[in-house]
Amino acid sequence: MSATGGCGTATTAMAETRRPAGHLNEAILRLLQDAGQPLRVVEIRARLDRAGEAAAPSLIFRAIRQLAERGAIHKIEIARGYVAGDAARRIALLCRACGEVTLIDCPEAFDALDALAERHGLAAPKHMAEAAGICARCREQVDHRPKVVAVGDRIVAPRLAEQAGSDAGN
Repeated sequence: MSATGGCGTATTAMAETRRPAGHLNEAILRLLQDAGQPLRVVEIRARLDRAGEAAAPSLIFRAIRQLAERGAIHKIEIARGYVAGDAARRIALLCRACGEVTLIDCPEAFDALDALAERHGLAAPKHMAEAAGICARCREQVDHRPKVVAVGDRIVAPRLAEQAGSDAGN
C-alpha cells in the first residue's frame, strides 16, 4: 500500500483527464456559436458528451453562469435556451419555426424603457426584450395561398374558387 493510502494511481489518472481552467467555458461558447439557435442545458450537455467533452452538470451550470456574467452568452427566456453573444440593450428575435435567434441593436427602445422605469420609481432596471415570430426564410418556405377566398358573396376554399372561375368561363 502506498503512502497515499493506495490512491496514488487514481489521483494520477484523474489529473491526466483534468482540463485547463476555462476549457469547458470555451467548449460551451463554441457550441453555442455553431448552433445558430438557443440550446437548453440538457442539449449543451448532450453535445458536449458527443464531442468528447463530458462534464458534470454542476460544472456546466457554473460555466454557463460565468459566460453569462462576462456577456459572452445570453439566455433567451422564451426559448428557455442560451445563445452566444451579448444581448445587453439588444432585442432577441426568435423564429418559432427554425429556432434561429437574431440579436438587433435598438437603443431607442431601451432608452424608452429606462425613462418609463424612472418615471415609476424603478432604479437600475434589468431589461429583457424578446419577440417570437416567423423569420423571412421560413415564411418563404410556407405556402402563402389564402386559406379562404371570396367568390361573389361567398367565402370558399381556394380550390373551389378556381373551379368557380373555370365554371364561369364555360
